[in-house]
Amino acid sequence: MKQSKIILIVGVLISAFMLSSLLTSCKVNSYAKKRKEEKAVISNYLKDHNIQVSTDSLLCDTLQAPWPENFYFKTYRGAYVRITKRDRKKAVATTGKTLVMRYIMYDLPNDQTPVFDNLKSREGEYFVYTKNGTAPCIGWNDAIPFMRHDGECEMIIESTIGTENQQKEVYAQKVNVVSFTVSNN
Repeated sequence: MKQSKIILIVGVLISAFMLSSLLTSCKVNSYAKKRKEEKAVISNYLKDHNIQVSTDSLLCDTLQAPWPENFYFKTYRGAYVRITKRDRKKAVATTGKTLVMRYIMYDLPNDQTPVFDNLKSREGEYFVYTKNGTAPCIGWNDAIPFMRHDGECEMIIESTIGTENQQKEVYAQKVNVVSFTVSNN
């Protein structure tokens, strides 16, 4: 009886030790750690590409397109935007207008290999614009006030203001909008 209790206790201890070892050897990548890594990726990308950032929306709105290659505007919600094509005579997006974007997406820090594009799609990304809204996501919505019909831009978007997939997986993206349409509705 005493021997079986000792065997049971030793078995429990060995099992507990093995479980403890297993749990501590698992690599846990917490949300906080992923966000820290994502912020580092964006910071390094800005540094590596010598990108100057402005938060002066009045200055940025007066700049002629294309903006300098290493110049981005950072919106109050955290999107980095660079206008590459804008004709001030073209229609501006207003609340309630249907907009269509065609774009190429890159996961940072690699901005050379696209991970997705909708260039072959007839439809593009359709959504109804609302100032300070969330469609198609906060980051993209923040670029729209600087754009005009037939415009183009580049955006650097962190996960908290990005697409649903970005928010789940926590990674930064660069998005090149190559076609922007403001409907007549």
